[in-house]
Amino acid sequence: MGSIFSIFILRKLFVASIYFGLASLIWGFMLYYNKEKQFFGRVILYLDYLVGFLMLFAPNIYLLKIFTNYFSFIIIINSLFLLILSFKTKARLNIFASTLFFLTVASDSSSLFLNYSNKFLSPYGIIALFFGFSYNIIQEYKFMVKEIKKVHEKSLKDKLTGVFNRGILDITNFSENDTFVFVDLNRLKEINDTFGHKEGDKILVKFTESARKNFRSNDLIVRMGGDEFLIVLRNCPIEKAEEIMKRISEDFKKSSALQPTFSWGISKFSGSLEETLEKVDEKMYKMKKKTHMENQK
Repeated sequence: MGSIFSIFILRKLFVASIYFGLASLIWGFMLYYNKEKQFFGRVILYLDYLVGFLMLFAPNIYLLKIFTNYFSFIIIINSLFLLILSFKTKARLNIFASTLFFLTVASDSSSLFLNYSNKFLSPYGIIALFFGFSYNIIQEYKFMVKEIKKVHEKSLKDKLTGVFNRGILDITNFSENDTFVFVDLNRLKEINDTFGHKEGDKILVKFTESARKNFRSNDLIVRMGGDEFLIVLRNCPIEKAEEIMKRISEDFKKSSALQPTFSWGISKFSGSLEETLEKVDEKMYKMKKKTHMENQK
């Protein structure tokens, strides 16, 4: 570098960075394992910072070498603490990586303390530690993704019937081959008023059960709210959809002594979700009005 002073500065930075790096590693592990309030861990953390600053402000090469040799036992304490944390988590790969790290650090620190000229082995331990905990973090990430997916799917389900709620419509793509059916259960308010809401809830569940019996796995049923449902039959002609709805209607009527029924409106998906929903909703109300007039006669 052109001068002994330059070498001295670089060596101070290098040795100090070892302790500052260990301090960061210890703090990261304590946070990862929720041990940030652990007394022993905090003592090691402060020791790392203290020794790191001592190395940084060493006045000459001679004292820097003495500091390096005599404070090398602190590196062993760091690796031992990491090993203890690994055993507490009972992760086999982490235990193996931490054990290798501890052994290589202990070997190198002993060489420094006793002034042996052995080849340093710590790089192998650091590599093992890196891969061990990287694997652990990846596995935890996969677990978190699965849990988030479960929570997301749960948020899209109606608690009573187990079918999807309206949220599913925001993340689903539809095509012109899909047939939409808007369903409104008849007399549900009357059933609730006469027999109670528990009986009304049973009717709602029975409808979804009747619908599922006649569905394919890729068809969709959505509870839009109250006694209204949206059924999406994938790649299904109108004529076939009519047949399916009639089967559902017959099955639903037989499902309870109250002989429940429903009105529906059918239409192909056209242009946008909003337009299609308006169209099937309008057709459903026409059928409902017609049914109501027939019942009055």
